[in-house]
Amino acid sequence: MPTTHDDFEDSTPNPHLVLKDSKAEVQLQRAKYKAVVAREREQAKAAQHAATIAQKTRRFEARYELKLATLKQSAAERGRAHIAVAGPFYLLVLVSGFLILLAQGSIPQDQISIASVLLTTLVGMIGSNLRSVLSEGGPEDNGNGKSKPKTDGSKPDEQKPKPKP
Repeated sequence: MPTTHDDFEDSTPNPHLVLKDSKAEVQLQRAKYKAVVAREREQAKAAQHAATIAQKTRRFEARYELKLATLKQSAAERGRAHIAVAGPFYLLVLVSGFLILLAQGSIPQDQISIASVLLTTLVGMIGSNLRSVLSEGGPEDNGNGKSKPKTDGSKPDEQKPKPKP
């Protein structure tokens, strides 16, 4: 340490030696790092939770829209959709069942012609229903073969008389 002389007065303070506590500094930095990591983890968890909630909400809204669309369908539209989807399956079951029973010999010889006529009738009916559903299924048909009533108050099958010039 420097010494001071009586005749020389210095206004500078005596230098102090600062010892660093590196172990304490490292512990402090670790504590700060752990706090930052914990905060980031909490933010990530909150973001993940918000994303999960948003995904569940979207899924619920999609289900709601699907149910709403199903409820708004008329019975004729639902019947058309069912026949269009399940009609080919019904045909497959009827024909394959008949062929399997015929191959096993479960149908007696004198009853084969009756079973084939019944099967032909059923297949024809289901096929014609399927064909009509797929060709006609417009939204203006109300299911009974007639179109929806017109909004001008006249009957659907009537034609308005043409005005004379």
